Amino acid sequence: QEMQIFDAAIEDDKLFPEVLKCVNELAESEDGAFVGEDNIAAGFLGRHLEIIERRINSPPEISPEKDLAVKMECLRSLLNFSEVEENFDTKRLDGHLNILAESLDRGLDNYSEGGNLSISQRLLDIYYNYSGEQPEQYKFIVSKLLDCVNRGDSQRTKFELCADLYNQLGRGDGSLEARRSGFDANLINIWQEAGLDSKQFKDCLVNIKALEDERPGIVNALIVQYGITLFGIYPRELLIKQFDERDDTQTPYGIFLSSRYDGAQAFGKVYVPLEHLGADLKGKMLLRIVEAGGKKDVARNLIKLNRRYGNSNKIHFAIISGHGEQDNIQFGPSYKTGSRLTIDDLQGRGAERSGKFFIDNPTIILNSCSTGKEGGIAQELSNKLRADVIAPDKPGFITNIDFEWDGDRPEFNIRYNSGDISSFPPKAMRYSNGQIVGQREISKVA
Repeated sequence: QEMQIFDAAIEDDKLFPEVLKCVNELAESEDGAFVGEDNIAAGFLGRHLEIIERRINSPPEISPEKDLAVKMECLRSLLNFSEVEENFDTKRLDGHLNILAESLDRGLDNYSEGGNLSISQRLLDIYYNYSGEQPEQYKFIVSKLLDCVNRGDSQRTKFELCADLYNQLGRGDGSLEARRSGFDANLINIWQEAGLDSKQFKDCLVNIKALEDERPGIVNALIVQYGITLFGIYPRELLIKQFDERDDTQTPYGIFLSSRYDGAQAFGKVYVPLEHLGADLKGKMLLRIVEAGGKKDVARNLIKLNRRYGNSNKIHFAIISGHGEQDNIQFGPSYKTGSRLTIDDLQGRGAERSGKFFIDNPTIILNSCSTGKEGGIAQELSNKLRADVIAPDKPGFITNIDFEWDGDRPEFNIRYNSGDISSFPPKAMRYSNGQIVGQREISKVA
């Protein structure tokens, strides 16, 4: 009903900016995480794309800074729509680049609207995957927006905090330029929300320095393309390998999807199993790490991976790591809306459509406490995605990821531990197409 009011109000020139801002905020919230018609904000933006694009290209009839604010809100809406509509061609933005650049030149001096950092990061994502004719215009617009971000006192404080913390390690040169190493104003907040302790915080900073020394630009690329922010919890060699192989669309791959929230202090436990898995795959299949802070991030990551690699390869396997209970997996702090992926979320059409991002009968491994209980989220994932799913039947974490090649597919054998020597370790429950199967029976059922 509210959207019907907005449908009428967007035609009003005076109401247009506020209506679009409200819809953008809804689109960027964690509600309605799945793609397509399940997303109310996406439906609204899809219905009014013509009006939005017309406003981007309209000549300025207001002050330069207000004109820029309207145009940036329009750009924000196109970026939001592109993230939930997998058929949106980002080259559609090409026709708007020149007028956006001109508007930035005219109005940036007095422009201080929020959201510039988010917009610039998403434009960088497009730039990294860009195959159009105006890549330099993307770089120009992003550069202008980041200059605006740096100009704000509150944002600058966070940049300086990053630099100060980094230099306190005794590894910096005293003049760290935050953007060069991939720092942004949200990174500190993400680490704090993730619940990192002081050692993990330091590990992130040390790894960022080491990664940049070996591959300049790697940190920003991993943030933009894969959402990676917790640089201290992954093996450095895996991140470098992922960066070097980012343009390889031909080799089959699987993903490690990590939560950005560590309420159970379990982040450190994934390091060794991941390191061994990366080595054991021996280049026959790639491993790509992605992060999510909520269920909407999960959907965005799947869409981004499919756009980049899906024409040649779908996802073969997924290891999903996050705090879990029988009926949900938690990706972000509890106080944030949409931080948990629940069984109820899997009942919508969006969950079934997510299956097209995977090969037929993929393997999904859950590193999430108690998710393997019968009737839980592991069994429902197996049913909805027509997948083989392995998950623990009680609280525990992965200690070993072993597999054998069955042709060109890995057949996994997962071991869990609870860390409690007084009790039996969690059992690795296995489901295929929603049905419980034995330890070695999955490949036969499919």
